[in-house]
Amino acid sequence: MFVKHFPFALVYRPDEGEIIVIALAHLSRVPEYWLARVQER
Repeated sequence: MFVKHFPFALVYRPDEGEIIVIALAHLSRVPEYWLARVQER
């Protein structure tokens, strides 16, 4: 979910009994910088 005037995205993955936060990405900068982190896990 994106909120107007909030240029961040929370990248997370639900896991058994917990939520794993991968990144808090600033969308106005380099939005794909966290993709390598997701692919590593």
